[in-house]
Amino acid sequence: MSADFGVRTAERCTQGATAVLVYEGGPMVGGAYHLVTARKGRASYRLAAHGKAAHAGSSHAEGINAIVGLVDAVKAAAALTSYDDELTVNVGVIHGARSRTGCRTKLRPNSRCGPLILMS
Repeated sequence: MSADFGVRTAERCTQGATAVLVYEGGPMVGGAYHLVTARKGRASYRLAAHGKAAHAGSSHAEGINAIVGLVDAVKAAAALTSYDDELTVNVGVIHGARSRTGCRTKLRPNSRCGPLILMS
């Protein structure tokens, strides 16, 4: 939402307003913008990957990289996108937790899909 939203609303609602509805703009078709009036659906999923911290130089073989372990799952979620079926999947954010050594050993990607939302 733009920083001038309040100013623009006040300009258009000179008598004041108890509430203001803000609609989502849709695509431009035939030179005119359309409003989004419905959604196909939404889903949220959350995946977690746990690794094992190890020093990258002296004990690399003892570690388990949570990021590497999660890559296939994230790619599989993104591959669910099907434009023919009007299904879009957007893998959003990956959060990591640090171990005592400072290495990230726990990850939670958040993914978001157009009509469907995946929290991986």
